[in-house]
Amino acid sequence: MVLRGASGRSVRLLAALACVWLAGSVAGTPARADPRYPAPREDEWWFTTWDVQNQVWPLSQGEGTIVAVLDNGVQADIPELAGAVLPGVDLSGGGGDGRTDTDADGFGHGTGMATLIAGRGGPEHFLGLAPQAKILPIDFHGDSSALSSGIRYGVDHGAGVINISQAVSAPCWEDLQQAVGYALDHNVVVVAAAGNEGAEGNPSDSPANCAGVLAVGGIGVSGQSLVPWSGTERQPYVTVAAPAEGVGAVLRDGKFHTSSGGTSSSSALTSATVALIRSKYPDMPAREVVHRIIASCRDVGAAGKDQQTGFGIIRPGRALSGEGLSDAPDTFFAAYDGWKAAHDAASKPATAHAASSDSASSVPILPIAALGIPVLAFGTAVVVRRSRRKSTASRDLGL
Repeated sequence: MVLRGASGRSVRLLAALACVWLAGSVAGTPARADPRYPAPREDEWWFTTWDVQNQVWPLSQGEGTIVAVLDNGVQADIPELAGAVLPGVDLSGGGGDGRTDTDADGFGHGTGMATLIAGRGGPEHFLGLAPQAKILPIDFHGDSSALSSGIRYGVDHGAGVINISQAVSAPCWEDLQQAVGYALDHNVVVVAAAGNEGAEGNPSDSPANCAGVLAVGGIGVSGQSLVPWSGTERQPYVTVAAPAEGVGAVLRDGKFHTSSGGTSSSSALTSATVALIRSKYPDMPAREVVHRIIASCRDVGAAGKDQQTGFGIIRPGRALSGEGLSDAPDTFFAAYDGWKAAHDAASKPATAHAASSDSASSVPILPIAALGIPVLAFGTAVVVRRSRRKSTASRDLGL
């Protein structure tokens, strides 16, 4: 399957869209636990896996946090999201506020992500993992060149975590890496889906492969055991994992739909976990939040860190309580710190040169800066990448 980019060239739509929404609603009997909290649908199996009503919600439901959802907008008027969606932005320039789902495939991928994170119940009895969190919708219309702007918008509008359940098969381009750096420098966690083509080419996907991004692989179920989901990417950037198989959601029609699986849901559930932690510990630095998530994982699949599930399945209850955290060394941000040191060192001569010459700063530097391209240090390489990327459509990663 191909998509046509802005230039008209064919762009391969990778199998991440293999998450096929099955028609109709699936009846679910709410699973009862602590009567103080609303009951999720029975088919929200991760609630039982994580014992959410007993181990998670007594500690946090995400109050006071904002999760930016970079996707195709969110259908804010469905009952399951009543009061949960803030005004956001439509990066196409059309003037919208992101609160309409513009998913070209007709289902409502962004809405599904939002309900997994902050669904508040309603006619479909569907609950998000962090039902008191707020959603900031950022509609970038699948245009990969807008991802960097979307990350910066989320940071500038109060998000504590940015969820990106989208991917482009490409290295992490420089302006995107800089946007991730902008988020981290402002104490914001960036979470991205690892990808769905582990068994079909296994490409390296961006932004999951950007340094400092918490990349999430998928978990499936085999009998009574948790196993790596068959489609999840096998890449060294995979750091943790979360449910991917059999994870449905409420979409833009306001109905619950089942799914064949995808790391989109893995990313959304991990972003919800970040929101839970940030709600309980509002002064906790982003780096410590990520460390808690990693250190509280349960190993799944191959022993130790592996390229399908990273350190294993996340455990929100343990991340919140701080009990039973592993004492493994905290090395997750080493690659990012290395990139930042090199970037800062390369930028200093250009900055000094610009400051010494008024004529140099008045004409050529401003338009280059407007494009987000570092002066001198990375200009040529990034211009070439950017030109190539304009014809590349991002793809969502199923549910």
